[in-house]
Amino acid sequence: MKKILSYFRWKYIKWVLAVGCFTGVVIGVFATVYVVRVTKDLPSVQVLSEYKPPVMTRGHAGDGKLITEFKKEARVFVPIETIPKSLQHAFVAAEDQRFYQHNGFDEKGFARAMVANIGHVLKNEKLEGGSTITQQVAKNFFNDDRTVARKIREIVIAGRIEKAMDKDHILELYLNEIYFGRGAYGIAAASLNYFGKPMKDLDLADAAYLAVLPKAPNNYQVTDPAKKKRALFRRNYVLSRMIEDGYATAEDAEAAKLKDIEVVDRFEGEEYLAAEYFVEEARKKIFNMYGEDELYEGGLSIRTTLDTELQLAARRALRNGLEAYDMRHGYRGPIGRLEGFSDWKKRLADFDAPKDIDDWRVALVLEAGSETAKLGFSVDEDDERPAEGTLDIEDAQWAAKSLA
Repeated sequence: MKKILSYFRWKYIKWVLAVGCFTGVVIGVFATVYVVRVTKDLPSVQVLSEYKPPVMTRGHAGDGKLITEFKKEARVFVPIETIPKSLQHAFVAAEDQRFYQHNGFDEKGFARAMVANIGHVLKNEKLEGGSTITQQVAKNFFNDDRTVARKIREIVIAGRIEKAMDKDHILELYLNEIYFGRGAYGIAAASLNYFGKPMKDLDLADAAYLAVLPKAPNNYQVTDPAKKKRALFRRNYVLSRMIEDGYATAEDAEAAKLKDIEVVDRFEGEEYLAAEYFVEEARKKIFNMYGEDELYEGGLSIRTTLDTELQLAARRALRNGLEAYDMRHGYRGPIGRLEGFSDWKKRLADFDAPKDIDDWRVALVLEAGSETAKLGFSVDEDDERPAEGTLDIEDAQWAAKSLA
């Protein structure tokens, strides 16, 4: 009886193994056919090695001062040798810790992301992709939706990229391609757009913050208090990763964590306003000479004849003349009215004021007497000037002829 049971058990096991092997072969064949179909139109290794992203055109005044940029994507392509090592390491620590070990696809990182996604699904959170830096470079060669087919294409292209280029070239493409928010594409443009300085002048805290941005630039803009808190937390996390990976000393990283994140605004101020009409004429001329693609994507460097100091003096002279002319013709009335004074500071701050008013301030007449008027001003958070002031009737004699 035992021999009979053992015979049937062994026969059953062989049957299961046979079915399993057959099923595995069928699945393997279908998987191979599917992979071949979705990857048959991928670019060649030569195309990958010659790939260059679009680069913006920059316009300079006669004295070399940068006065404008023409672009579809604000990018300055820079070779990897000019990108500081601390900046390179910040991105590797933040995006792909095993970048220098894997061959384009990180099995460990992908598995870790899939395990983490189980928790994200249960918490209804955004899923992790587990993509390597090489895979992120690969995404630039096609615009597929986020599907299984795209992921397969991405992995295959990543493997080809790894065969065609060394790690430095891959990292160079990545750092010059990615979007950082605030209109900046690529690390050089991001350094200028966020901190107003070249990459070589960025400190460790700056580098770690920039490394945070590619995942979701809008989520880490420090102009919003809630987003700034999130940005500081994430930046400090990147600094901790840099310590773990040996890219920064604990002392330097801890000092960087204590720094605030302060960003700047470029191309603001009267010298840029003074040049705007000249810049537009230059744009038209270059457009007619070289065409749209070359102007906005060709990375041209334009040196103009503009003298920024003379242009600024001319603008001031024109402005003073217009103000004198306007005052000779009397007061033309208020630019708007508010019904009641409740919450007037917020309402005045939200008022759509005229553009290019130099150092003038939008004001609201709070009280009017026979000799003076009490004024309330629109004040920004970082404005140190008083929110209220007084207008003396002696200073408004030019308006008398227009008033009762």
